[in-house]
Amino acid sequence: MKTLIRFLLLAAAIAVAAGLLWYVPQWQTAPWQAFLTARDLLELQNQVRQTVALLLAVAAGLGGLALIWRRLAASERRTLEALQAGEESRRLERFTRAVGQLAEAHLEVRLGAIYGLEQLAAESMPQRGPIIEVLCAFVRERAGWDAERAAATRLPTDVQAVLSVIGRRAVAREGGAAPRVDLRRTDLRGADLNGVHLTHANLFEAHLEHATLQGAHLAGADLRGAHLQNADLVEADLRGADLREAHLESAYMVEAHLEGADLGGAHLAGVYLGSAHLQGADLGGAHLDGAYLYKANLEGASLHGARVMSSIGVHRDERERINRTAAAEPAVARIAKGSPPAEAARSLGPDPETPASRPTPLRQAKR
Repeated sequence: MKTLIRFLLLAAAIAVAAGLLWYVPQWQTAPWQAFLTARDLLELQNQVRQTVALLLAVAAGLGGLALIWRRLAASERRTLEALQAGEESRRLERFTRAVGQLAEAHLEVRLGAIYGLEQLAAESMPQRGPIIEVLCAFVRERAGWDAERAAATRLPTDVQAVLSVIGRRAVAREGGAAPRVDLRRTDLRGADLNGVHLTHANLFEAHLEHATLQGAHLAGADLRGAHLQNADLVEADLRGADLREAHLESAYMVEAHLEGADLGGAHLAGVYLGSAHLQGADLGGAHLDGAYLYKANLEGASLHGARVMSSIGVHRDERERINRTAAAEPAVARIAKGSPPAEAARSLGPDPETPASRPTPLRQAKR
């Protein structure tokens, strides 16, 4: 059918060209018929025919070039599609092979699979989400919380490798389609998570005791009921994080960013919050007994029903007022926005350098 249509189009084009060659010269020379002999008129018509033929040849040449370009473009497009399909097929094969290798008994094979998946995620945007989900499932399976299991001296090498891969992924290029990291109810005690990118991650009831999270990006993360006792959260970004009922006893959170975080009912006994940013944070019902709040910025923070019986760094009048409110009836105790920082952060205990604190690399560098 296509061949017939092409033949008919070619025949029509030839007919149109013949008609132009015959009728256009006659039409062009019609005004000169009365002044020219038959021989001169014929010569003039032939000259016009040559001009028309030249124009038709140029048009045919341009049409041929356009047709050739179109065919080349279509051929190039088909070749590119074939190459892309082949590349996607190879990537899918690599993905399947790497996922299978995660179940291997040899550590070296599992590590190769983990770093292979990291490279594949960097190359293929469509496979980035499934890769992150597979790696998170690997951690939940290998390091799921078991109350009867004793704390190890360090995380398994492959689990730590996965956390490093997830933490350093190219978040900036993922944009709004970034897959959510799901590490809920995992045993990550003592993990090295310095500077990791876990924005909006699901860390519900995760165990991160003694973990190092200096400069970690945890904005908007779900840390409800998480266990962060004695964790190192120096300069960690926890803005807007959900820390309700989280256990932060004796955590080291110097200069941590907790603006707008929800710390309702959080356990903050003995937490070190020196120079922490708590503007607009919700500390309703939080347990702050023994917390160190020297120079902490509590501007606009809500302390509804919070227990601040012996916190260092909270002014005596403010502390007594909060405790009276918590003991009598639920009433809102809010540090007024715009109050002088020195008023809210005046120390009633020892000098800020006196309390014992863990020697962290960042703290030593600042000294």
